[in-house]
Amino acid sequence: MPTWEQLLIRTADLDCPRLLSYWRWLLQKDYHPIVMTAFGDWFLLDDDGSVHFLDLVAGKLSKAAETGDEFRRTMKLPEKLDEWFMAGLVESLLECGMVLGPGECYGYKLPPIVGGQLEVENIEPTDIVIHQSLLSQIHEQTRNLPEGTKISRFSVDGEEP
Repeated sequence: MPTWEQLLIRTADLDCPRLLSYWRWLLQKDYHPIVMTAFGDWFLLDDDGSVHFLDLVAGKLSKAAETGDEFRRTMKLPEKLDEWFMAGLVESLLECGMVLGPGECYGYKLPPIVGGQLEVENIEPTDIVIHQSLLSQIHEQTRNLPEGTKISRFSVDGEEP
C-alpha cells in the first residue's frame, strides 16, 4: 500500500490560485485547497466547512464530507483509498518505478474523457500546471455534450494538439 506521501501532493508547495483558476468555469464560489491527489484531483474546503472533491477524470465537483473531521475519517476507508486516491493504481505505478518529481502529478497520455484507460500504460509523470490546464479545457469544451458522444478532436489554448 502506498504511503500518504505517495498518494498526496501538498498544496503548500503549489501556486493554488493559478491552478484553481483553470477550473473557475466549474467552481461557482471560492474554495480553499486542502490537498491534491497524486493524479491532480483536489479536495477543497467550502466556507461552510464542508469538503468537496474535484475529480479530474470526471470533470465534476462533488461533496466528499460535511466537515474536515469527517473527511479525515472517511479518506482512510479502503473503498475511498481507491475511489479518491487510486491507491491500487499508484501502487502499480510505483512498482514500475514511476516516481513523481517536484511539480509533477500522474497524468494521462490520452485522457479518459477522450477514450484513455486508467491503466499503467496510459499514465506518465506530468507537469501539474499542464495537467490542470489541459484537463480543465477538455472538460469545459465537452461538458454539454450528451454522454457517449464520440470526440474526434479538441483544442488546447485555441489550437488542436
